[in-house]
Amino acid sequence: MLKAVHMQKIMYRTDDKTHELSYKRNFGLDFVRFFAIVPVLIVHYATFALKDVSNLVYVFGDFGVEIFFALSGFLIGGIILRDFANGFSLSVCRIFYVRRWMRTLPLYYVFFVASAYITIYGLL
Repeated sequence: MLKAVHMQKIMYRTDDKTHELSYKRNFGLDFVRFFAIVPVLIVHYATFALKDVSNLVYVFGDFGVEIFFALSGFLIGGIILRDFANGFSLSVCRIFYVRRWMRTLPLYYVFFVASAYITIYGLL
């Protein structure tokens, strides 16, 4: 039998201590995220592959974006509340933003380098 919740541990280091965070990952929310991304992918495919696209397709894609943003806000809000449960401090706030940036910056740099390469060498 599959469990819908999985425990995950994260280790991080501050100036003088190593801390361990453990949280439960809810796979049901991953399914909601999947069903929010699918309409957006359908809109992108329909926009480039089909000649005449109905406005209903765009409404379908907007619905997926709204669900994805609401779910992301819910998840990030839960992370913030969990991190600040022991009290607010600037080090906890700094660690939160460093973790967020470390998740988004690598993909940003890959996109930036790929865009520069395509622009310089004219692949499109």
